[in-house]
Amino acid sequence: PLSMQRSLSFLPLDIDPMARHDAAGTLDWRLQMWKTVVKDVPTYLLLGKGFSFNSTDYYLTEEATKRGFYGAYESTLVTGNYHNGILTIIIPFGIWGIIGFTWFCIAAIRILYANYRNSSAKLQTINCFLLSYFVARLLYYVFFYGQFDLDLMVFTSVVGLSVTINHGVLSVRTEETEDKGEFTPDTPPLLMPPRLPSFNRVSRGA
Repeated sequence: PLSMQRSLSFLPLDIDPMARHDAAGTLDWRLQMWKTVVKDVPTYLLLGKGFSFNSTDYYLTEEATKRGFYGAYESTLVTGNYHNGILTIIIPFGIWGIIGFTWFCIAAIRILYANYRNSSAKLQTINCFLLSYFVARLLYYVFFYGQFDLDLMVFTSVVGLSVTINHGVLSVRTEETEDKGEFTPDTPPLLMPPRLPSFNRVSRGA
């Protein structure tokens, strides 16, 4: 299919010329849009633009694009979909959005790695997958394509799934503790065994 050939057009393969031309046109379209958006970064660095949207501006931009007055990317700029993960954060939220997202990514990777490193054998595979998927999706979001309002739920869902199946964030357990079936003080409450009622003998003189 042409869509598959289009995704492989960057490789030295025998690709349909139409698919290669379409991919090259999309790349040029994105580069032009990024050059335009980067100029606005200093303006919204401290106080972001937000997610305000004017349907009239979008309609007029679409009409101007059809008549050749605007570039093909202008209507995309109005919607705020810049086809770049970093730009979709820094334009609406400013530098504070970048700081917050960086903190979230660091915390998320630490959680995923802790659950992968300290999980039981039966959960090792899925924890490895969650960690690998998160890192791969983050790299794709930063360097290739990303849209904050759509990708954020993916990142948070991966972390939430890891915390759910592992009953929290797992800590390091010693081999002696694992052999005895005991729990370390850092074990999440959901993993603690229920306390049984004590049946102490009551003295007759009480």
